[in-house]
Amino acid sequence: MKKISAITVTTLIVIACSSFTSYSQSGNELAYQSQKGSDEAPDYLTVNPSSKMLRNDVSIKVVRDFTKQFKNVSGEKWYKISDGLIAQFTESEIETKVEYDLNGNWHCTLRTYSEDKLPFDVRDIVKSKYYDFNILVAYEITHFDNVTYILKIEDSKQLKTLQISNGNMEVIGDYVRG
Repeated sequence: MKKISAITVTTLIVIACSSFTSYSQSGNELAYQSQKGSDEAPDYLTVNPSSKMLRNDVSIKVVRDFTKQFKNVSGEKWYKISDGLIAQFTESEIETKVEYDLNGNWHCTLRTYSEDKLPFDVRDIVKSKYYDFNILVAYEITHFDNVTYILKIEDSKQLKTLQISNGNMEVIGDYVRG
């Protein structure tokens, strides 16, 4: 089970990062390109609006787990995906997606937010090495007891994708201003 969990987290990280291949910032139109040259959003971060479900169509097991984990959330949107369900909601400027498998078991939670919502210890790890970089976006992936952060950071010349897990930081993407 732990081996499957590690593979799943790694897959999520690869999907969330490798398919994020361009970024444009309004105002100064900075564009970054990877080898793929695509500007598509990560597949895992998007849901098909036509796959939307009503909460009443979601299994009671999933709804019970969701309401137990997210007591103060209402108005979430549910989507059917090939291997389960995703609940999506935004609270306190944090976009959250919760995935359940086909058996109704919680699989993972993905939160997307800005630098000001980032935990201090994670921000400190990044800023201690990349103090002149701006943190553009943070993805927090929770899978069982593992929490992994994927951050997009930039300075005037480059964009980097960082992975932070268990206090360790690794550059997993390095792009030059195009």
